[in-house]
Amino acid sequence: MFTRIGVRMVSFGVLLAVAAMAAPAAANTFITLDDLNSQIRFTPDEGVIGWDVDGVNQLKRQGFWYRLEGQARATLGNGSGLGFYDLMVSDTDYDPGDDTLTARYGNPNPGGFGAVLTYFLAGEAANNHKSHLVENIAFNNQTAQAVHLQFYQYCDFDLSGPNGADTVQLVNPNTMVQQGAGMRVAETVVSPPPALTEVAMYNATLVKLNTTSADLDGTQGPLGPADVTWAFQWDLTVPAGQTIQISKIKNVTPEPATLTLMGLGLAATVAGRRRRNA
Repeated sequence: MFTRIGVRMVSFGVLLAVAAMAAPAAANTFITLDDLNSQIRFTPDEGVIGWDVDGVNQLKRQGFWYRLEGQARATLGNGSGLGFYDLMVSDTDYDPGDDTLTARYGNPNPGGFGAVLTYFLAGEAANNHKSHLVENIAFNNQTAQAVHLQFYQYCDFDLSGPNGADTVQLVNPNTMVQQGAGMRVAETVVSPPPALTEVAMYNATLVKLNTTSADLDGTQGPLGPADVTWAFQWDLTVPAGQTIQISKIKNVTPEPATLTLMGLGLAATVAGRRRRNA
């Protein structure tokens, strides 16, 4: 089932029942995706502002910024180049809840430049504390000239809760890993790899993105345990008449030691039942 949520309207802070009916959406209205044990909350301006796994929120914010050549940096959905204009949600696996979201930014007219952001949420069985989010950002250039831009992703996961004690590190050129409170989030960039990264204490990178034009600083960690954040930067040229895509996947899972403890607990429960039934 597909539900289209129309161009910017003037509502605020309303949770949409998008699975039931089409409804107007403001850029600052949040949309919910659900799949099995997982739920995310999304706004066209701020990005993902919550990711619940088995009822526990693991994410404060994941947002995107961009800078077109000769323009100031802005959040995706704002600025003079990639403003939000359309959003659609769908249920692709036909279980309860919408699991896929597509948001469109930029010039909706033929001959323009735009971006299409797609999320696919894949939960798992209840109480296994695993969830997956596939993301794709496609930049479509239908102008007569190449478009040069910088694109940024900022992530503030709170695995240990607000003001928590997480650690973060770029473990290879394509993968960032954050750990805390027995949980682990890993993001792998399928293509293309980021040009720069930054790991920092909250909220240094957020202030940089919002108030300066500086590149990310290239730091890779490890950093923590602390209230940490991380970011990616891509430097892209989209040729005239072509499309470039950024493809990524995030996985939230228990840390290996936690999985071992969960397995031991299950084994103890089964053994106890067997003794009682003997």
